[in-house]
Amino acid sequence: MTTLRRIVASIVALLLVAALIVGARWLWIALHVGAGYAANPERFDARLAQALPRLRDDDLLVVTADHGNDPTTPSTDHAREYVPLLVAGKRAKAGVDLGTRSSLADVAQTLAELFAVGRMTHGTSFLPEITP
Repeated sequence: MTTLRRIVASIVALLLVAALIVGARWLWIALHVGAGYAANPERFDARLAQALPRLRDDDLLVVTADHGNDPTTPSTDHAREYVPLLVAGKRAKAGVDLGTRSSLADVAQTLAELFAVGRMTHGTSFLPEITP
């Protein structure tokens, strides 16, 4: 076997081992962490409380996710759960209910408007709703 083939074979073997480790980790999480998973929002809240005072006057913090997971179901696949959409910063109005958005593309459209990079193909900006 040539040196190049050995290197490629080693890389493929390492990637396969990494994939198995990641897969096993997610399976373990799905099967064993339901109760611990519920504590994550509390941990996140504590860290968010530390981060908010550090925001500069022109910062706008957007917290969301691309999918939900329900660790109490037998599946390890992504669930179609609702995800949070939190917006914070001195530039954002307090107490605005952004409702249930129809697409994650709304976040992209909002950021595109905020940074003045032009309209995106999809999504509805909520920047007018959150800025004074």
